[in-house]
Amino acid sequence: MFKKITVITLALGLFVNSTSFAVKDFVAHAGGSIHGIAYTNSLEALNNSYAKGFRTFELDMMRTSDGHLILAHDDTWALPLFISKVGPITYEQFKNSKVVYNLSLLDVHELVDWLDTHKDATIIIDKLDNDGYKYLSMTYPEHLNQFIPQIFKMGDLSTLKAMGYNNVLLTLYMANYTDKQIIDFMSNPDLYGITISYEAFKKSKDIQLNATKTKLYVHTINDIGHYFVVHNAGVYGIYTDYLEPAGLMPSIYASRVSMASSQKEEKAPALEEKPVVPANIEWDYAFYSLHADYKKYNGYAFNVIEKVDDGPIPKYQIVLGNGLHIIALQSEIDGTYRRLEVDPRQ
Repeated sequence: MFKKITVITLALGLFVNSTSFAVKDFVAHAGGSIHGIAYTNSLEALNNSYAKGFRTFELDMMRTSDGHLILAHDDTWALPLFISKVGPITYEQFKNSKVVYNLSLLDVHELVDWLDTHKDATIIIDKLDNDGYKYLSMTYPEHLNQFIPQIFKMGDLSTLKAMGYNNVLLTLYMANYTDKQIIDFMSNPDLYGITISYEAFKKSKDIQLNATKTKLYVHTINDIGHYFVVHNAGVYGIYTDYLEPAGLMPSIYASRVSMASSQKEEKAPALEEKPVVPANIEWDYAFYSLHADYKKYNGYAFNVIEKVDDGPIPKYQIVLGNGLHIIALQSEIDGTYRRLEVDPRQ
């Protein structure tokens, strides 16, 4: 037994200390999660992610109904996490909104103020149109090297380069290009890189085989099994809500495998299989592939047991993958589940 555990420990030590991980850039998606909530694009999310070691942040930028640029995903489902109004909003309504956990919602000028004190931070911008990028380039030319626009059409690359943006990403989640067109475009010398969803990446063997031809980013990776799929393919970066910068995840995974191996004395389950939960070990979703029968909450697998409160913010009893029962708050929109937030009193 002692010899077996020693061999496991030595092998894992080699694994953890490896510096050959292919993923070079971890991007905090929508600023990264804060208090278990994703998509906030908030000041607190930025600060929390920066403290964890992130230096690249993807942020959603949109216009208010009166023309101001703000950081928010959209006005139909993301904003109701923070405000009562659904639909187009004015700048004043946005800035005066009641926000969960008193998070600080940002406009573009406040974002630039943040960049002034975080010189090593880079912002990947999503959802903005060319007029918005033109405004940014004319208003804040000194910050262009800290902004990476995401374009939706290949033809917009030359337009953004002409505005002064040195680094431009093509994002594919609204595109309809063939794999050959995408692979050919990877060789464009003016292109910074390409972003692709994990689902599209998994479907395309050709793109997987050509992953190293450009800075290829895959979104949104919150599952350690998915992380190793893209890691092994040699992608440049990932967008994530809950994982942490390169080097941490492999180390954490190794420690979990070590515990499982020493207790069960058998090979750990393959990453793409349903996980076998080791007895008496605190288990969470972020380190295994998704259970088919579970939904996901903040890196945990869970099942909804029952609704316990029908108030303005419904409450649900949920059971996590480790068996812990807690109460979660839900922002219900059009009768479907959206994001759940654990009641901090539980």
